[in-house]
Amino acid sequence: MLVANEGLEIPEAAINSALTKLSWKLLKRELDKFQWYRNPLALLSAIMRTETLINRRPNAEKTRKRKELFDDLIAFISLRLDKPLLDHFKKMLEFFGVVETCFSEVLSFEGELSALKDLSPETRLWSTMTWFVGDQNHLYKKVEDQFKTGTPVLINSLSVTDAYGIPVDPETYHTQQVEALGSAILMEAYRNNWFSSDGIVVIPDRVPVDDAEAFKAGSILYNANIWALIDILQEHVRYLGREHDIREAHEYDNAPDNFKFGIEFGESTKAQIFDFIAGQRNSSRESTNFFSINKDSTLNSLLDTAAAISGSKTVKDHYHAASSLTTLLSYNVLEDDALYEGLTLSDWIDGFCLIREFCTAMLPKASEGKPMISELITFSQDSLLVHLQSSGMTKEKSLTFVKNITFHRKARDLFDAPLIKTSTGFAVIYDILKGSVISRAIASNILSRKGEFKPKGDGLENEVKELFISHGVEAVGYKRKYPEPEGEYQYDVLALWDGKLFVLECKNRWLCEGRPVAIYNFLKQTREDVRQATRLVNGLKLHPEMVHAAFGREVKYDEIIPCVVAGLPYAMPDQLGGVFFTDISILTRFFSDRYFGVEYTDRSREDQHVIYDQWETNAPLVSDLIKTLRNPIQVAITSSTLGTRNVEFPVGRSIHLKSSYTYTKQLNLEAYRDIINSL
Repeated sequence: MLVANEGLEIPEAAINSALTKLSWKLLKRELDKFQWYRNPLALLSAIMRTETLINRRPNAEKTRKRKELFDDLIAFISLRLDKPLLDHFKKMLEFFGVVETCFSEVLSFEGELSALKDLSPETRLWSTMTWFVGDQNHLYKKVEDQFKTGTPVLINSLSVTDAYGIPVDPETYHTQQVEALGSAILMEAYRNNWFSSDGIVVIPDRVPVDDAEAFKAGSILYNANIWALIDILQEHVRYLGREHDIREAHEYDNAPDNFKFGIEFGESTKAQIFDFIAGQRNSSRESTNFFSINKDSTLNSLLDTAAAISGSKTVKDHYHAASSLTTLLSYNVLEDDALYEGLTLSDWIDGFCLIREFCTAMLPKASEGKPMISELITFSQDSLLVHLQSSGMTKEKSLTFVKNITFHRKARDLFDAPLIKTSTGFAVIYDILKGSVISRAIASNILSRKGEFKPKGDGLENEVKELFISHGVEAVGYKRKYPEPEGEYQYDVLALWDGKLFVLECKNRWLCEGRPVAIYNFLKQTREDVRQATRLVNGLKLHPEMVHAAFGREVKYDEIIPCVVAGLPYAMPDQLGGVFFTDISILTRFFSDRYFGVEYTDRSREDQHVIYDQWETNAPLVSDLIKTLRNPIQVAITSSTLGTRNVEFPVGRSIHLKSSYTYTKQLNLEAYRDIINSL
């Protein structure tokens, strides 16, 4: 978790500015302005988060200046710190040089690859994309074979074996390879300066590729995978405090002569685990919604009729995307007329659905009937614009949408920006476009450009309030302003249930989806949530008349229970600073369904239950809700399905990397029964 400020605010912007300029004089001037020694770890955290101190490509001058700056800093702080803390400072500051060496090794090793030596830049890039297509089609064949075994397939518990016989989550593998491909394209673009003036990646037009060239290019994707892994691991350390150790050559058996060091990363932090659980729950919810819609014969009949009348093939995709985004944001996105990067959310949905339709029509006949296929498709911009405009988008919006989803130097990945600009047109890898979740791709694209959705709207507050009221629990919203410095108290929802007063603060934030910087910012917001909820509770204790005014009568209660309610599925067991953290899906499920079960992709709801009882009686009690808040069954089940797996491999020819990652175990029905019985 985050280092507490302990009443001392670190002027992070000023510290980062001095560090960016690599100026000890400026840094010391800032340090002399506040008592940094009262909370030295907070100072260290601010230094570690200075992005400009990382050199991803060799820069001898910057490296020299950084070392001089750190030497001066260590000499300065050594007068105030004890040896263990000073040693910790030194270890963390040395990490910048370690990471820089790892990046340098990746680039050096890449220079030795036959693909880089034997292939022209354009052949190498198109060969890499061709290799990706073949690799993904091999994956889809393995997934298809899983559904032919006759054994029921559990939603989000599917795995295939890799070349070494190790179970692999196909979705995780696909995501990893897509990210690696994005890194490979960017590395090639940087190497050859394939950027337009506004940062768009512009690659040469397609060239023919043979099997031998594609085979060679597979090494490029492997190297890009290592680059991407190092990049995210170093952010784990710098932003989330993940442990790491440096090992010398003598600590290994038969280390090569040119061996530099080994770097071993500790276990994932709690923040990463909670984020991973939230991501798994969100994926599970989306899968469940998808299959629920598919099983609703009445709804599908209406959608089919609408498609037949309109002649559109995107009706179901549009409904899925709008429904998912509405659920995620807790308001009807089709009624939102705000512009996000020049488009309404409805425009974004239309655009993604239409480009899917456009690319699907370009698939070869041999791919028809296959559940998923990877295919490298090229086309002109004019042909895409004609399709978008003929389907109802204006020329201006069509051009804006195309620009927004074109891969660029700051794009998060190819899911958000699947269009790859070529010299005379575009390229798309079909399964990346077709397999992405449109609602997530839209949100991620907008957020990556610093856009914002409503951080807290009436939609979520009203949903929480109505949920309690519909089940016989009094719930109201209330606000009152007192003279400064006390100020205003705004209560999203106050719920009174059998002597317990729930103070429910609603937060409509996006999930971090594994991004370390986003997790760090989420933790900062969480700390602020605790402060806000605590202030609201103290306000009720100081002014009990507010409760009576809110409910319109004198009320009695013996306990105040503060709780932050998220719009997306993020919850934590127990309390943080005396505050529960739950989400709307947990509350909705608590009131709506007494029992829990495991769902299959192809079974009716009646056949899906593995029984877990949320209630003590035939109706929910307040004690049941408190038990759910203290240990949400959704979080407990997901946590019990997680495992960790170690990975070890060389970085270049002279560095050994060891780490671990979290994954979801493949479970059958009995395994789920065992988990539930153990809770």
